[in-house]
Amino acid sequence: MNMLLEYYFIPIVPPECLDGFNILKNRFVDAIFQYYRIFDKPVFRLPSDVKWLLSSVMPDYLLATQNIHIQFASWAKDKGINKVIVWDLPTYLDKIEEAEENIPRCLEYIDWFENKGFDVIPLIKGATPDQIRWFCNEVAERGYEDVAFHASEFLSSRLRPYPYYPDKYISAKDYLLLLLKEVVNYPFKRILVLGGASPRHMDLLMDLSDKIVLAGLSWYIDARRFRVYTDKRKIKYLGKSYFECDCPICKYVSAKQRRTPYYIALHNLYYNWLYIEGDDKHRFETYDLIVDANEILIVTSNLYIGHPQSLWQVFFNKMKRVKPTYIILIGNTLYLDNPSDKNRQKWSELIRILSELYEEHGTISIFMKGRSETYPIDILTNDSFLYREAKDPLINKFTEEPGLLTLIKFYSGAKQELTVKKKTLKEEFTIKIANEKIIDHLPPEEAIKLVRNDKSHKGYDWIFTNLLNYPYVDYKEKVAIPGEWTLFSPSLTEPRPGYIVVDKNGSVKVKEIRYHEYT
Repeated sequence: MNMLLEYYFIPIVPPECLDGFNILKNRFVDAIFQYYRIFDKPVFRLPSDVKWLLSSVMPDYLLATQNIHIQFASWAKDKGINKVIVWDLPTYLDKIEEAEENIPRCLEYIDWFENKGFDVIPLIKGATPDQIRWFCNEVAERGYEDVAFHASEFLSSRLRPYPYYPDKYISAKDYLLLLLKEVVNYPFKRILVLGGASPRHMDLLMDLSDKIVLAGLSWYIDARRFRVYTDKRKIKYLGKSYFECDCPICKYVSAKQRRTPYYIALHNLYYNWLYIEGDDKHRFETYDLIVDANEILIVTSNLYIGHPQSLWQVFFNKMKRVKPTYIILIGNTLYLDNPSDKNRQKWSELIRILSELYEEHGTISIFMKGRSETYPIDILTNDSFLYREAKDPLINKFTEEPGLLTLIKFYSGAKQELTVKKKTLKEEFTIKIANEKIIDHLPPEEAIKLVRNDKSHKGYDWIFTNLLNYPYVDYKEKVAIPGEWTLFSPSLTEPRPGYIVVDKNGSVKVKEIRYHEYT
């Protein structure tokens, strides 16, 4: 029988990514579709110009469905798929008698698909080395050159094979390697390891033999968890960060789009191919925020929401007219000296306003912790509030939960410093946003020199900080200060409210709010 597999990485593509896969399909000869996914989402068409393999790996309850193999074969013929990976009856180490019954049945299915004219890639089945050897003998005698082995459960399990396998210390992954070594000893030319393409395991598996071909869905699963593949063959949890990349997927989409699970998945798929098959070089960088061309960034400081002399509502009235893409709140956003019910109502009102800005204008608000807000969750949480992770770690779904829950989410991952990249049509520059202790005993020029002499601020084009409690900008040193939104301050100088705006074209300006605007 002819060898069916031509490359060392074959992606498993879910229905959700079939359209996006079209972008990269010219990099692949083969791709795998899991038959059971048609029960989750209808599939009307598979991208052409790729040789599709249909996998019989599916949940056990579906495998127990009467005539499921006939339905499988019918769907494959309907979609023009002739390569099939069959057949996946359960063979578990802790159910050894069931495994002994299912192994010969799997061979019967293999013969059935062969007689129906399919190009069959037998799925090697067995729970023990002896069972694997018996199955491999049968498959080798039938003349198959390509076989498959399902590795996902071994690689993801924390359970040990003991006591079903006598070695107390062998892990599930070690046991997988033990079984794969048995398969490698047979005269197969290619061994397709299903679920083995993750960067976590690929080197270990490929070092086992040059027969190994890797297939996997980890690129998609990782993306749904905001895990992105980097140019260092590493996996980075993106969380609230943004990333910059010039790969074929990323270079044509905005920073916002790039960090959505859909585009992270396609990025990961490309990098998965790159790790195994390609040799391209790409630039990969992460930032706390990337502000694209035609996006507006607003930075303000010390709203002290809850303080009787706070002007925070004036600020947000301004923002409803400005309609920024991003608002960054630094310093002491909340007045935490008095966590009263009245103040909690004001904090809930804050979430309502941020919700309106997000829903009406797409404005994303990012909190930074002030120096006195290191542990705000201790004050904000009580028995009636429970923190839950948002679906998107950056954009909280305001409508899903009560106000203070969302506020807690904001603060749970808040930083005291942010690194921002601003892009324009002509250039790009970096901004360091940092919380500082207010210095009111020095002239602003001297205070600015202290900022620029700080080693941690070197290498940034601009520094935005709350060093002073009034708006100020130094275009020579490129330091901007937004001011403070309360009429009361323990400092020597009188506080004045304002904000920094970085407009669509990258111009940096400081706006001061005059007395008549809030009286």
